Amino acid sequence: MIRALHERAPWEPRPFTRTISRVSAGTRAVAEQVNPREHQWREIGAAALAGDLPLWVVLGDSIAQGVGATDISRSWVARIAGALVAEGRPHAILNLSRSGARSRQVRYRQVPLLDKLGRPPALVTCGVGSNDVMRNPHPPVVAARIDELIGAVPAGTIVSTLPTPSINPPGRWVNRSIRRGAARRGLPVADITPHLIMSRRGWAGDRFHPSDLGYGAWVEAYRLALGLAAESVPDTWDPRPGRPSRHAGEADTVDA
Repeated sequence: MIRALHERAPWEPRPFTRTISRVSAGTRAVAEQVNPREHQWREIGAAALAGDLPLWVVLGDSIAQGVGATDISRSWVARIAGALVAEGRPHAILNLSRSGARSRQVRYRQVPLLDKLGRPPALVTCGVGSNDVMRNPHPPVVAARIDELIGAVPAGTIVSTLPTPSINPPGRWVNRSIRRGAARRGLPVADITPHLIMSRRGWAGDRFHPSDLGYGAWVEAYRLALGLAAESVPDTWDPRPGRPSRHAGEADTVDA
């Protein structure tokens, strides 16, 4: 499994991103996070597979990687992992997501890796679709591809809606389709849209990925889907062994 992750080619920005990065320091800074962040998750995944904790498999795109957050400990995956620990439900994280992934890439490159696990995952989460919309803004096409993915994920997988404001008709169309597809399979949904922070402070320097503050929308949506108490969610939680974390009101021990 880890060998399969190591064999992935390094992420390369698309021409549009390369062009914008030349003139936008914010875009350039976010793009420079991608490969180091994936490497961090790969090392965390190796430790997860070597241990015996219940396994949480994360499927998706750069949002699942926490790109845009100032540190891996401020990603939504890390903070939800911290909440699970706080409630006595610790999980080891195997993050199979990939920056730039679209729904078909998750379906045919990430989901098949589940068959290579030595034990069945206790939890699977899946969130993808923003890159689909960027590349093909025709809602029925995007919805059909995500629906195919929903049909392929394991039973009990938590699927998320797209982070799209209510004033975005194509995004609303796709999100309705996601909810219908999940309902057909009896899958829980992490509904991101009601919790979005639409102000500038909610977005990273590239204005596409969430900031530390913006990732709170994903934290809240998955917290509700998992039935976690709000007070269980730490402000930071580093999933690497021996790393510090904190809950609200405590002194920050993680460098941003």
